[in-house]
Amino acid sequence: MQGEHSDLVDEDFDYVRAGARLLGRDIAKVLSDQAIAEVLLILEEQTADGDRYPLVEDMSRGATGEQFQENLILLKNLIQGMLDVAEEEQ
Repeated sequence: MQGEHSDLVDEDFDYVRAGARLLGRDIAKVLSDQAIAEVLLILEEQTADGDRYPLVEDMSRGATGEQFQENLILLKNLIQGMLDVAEEEQ
């Protein structure tokens, strides 16, 4: 028998990254569809491939280059968690 959110557990399991995805799922469950769309738009703009990532830069202020990349990954996991719920409801 598989437990809730067992899809997040694999050989590369990372508690912090899985936590970000779970947070995204929780956020999507309490927001309206319109609010989800608006939050996703902002987060996707902030994490899209490009020259600058203002939100990630603010999150990483004073941190190493590795922390910058990890913060970007965390935001992308948050987005994926929100999308998981949207896909589940379709």
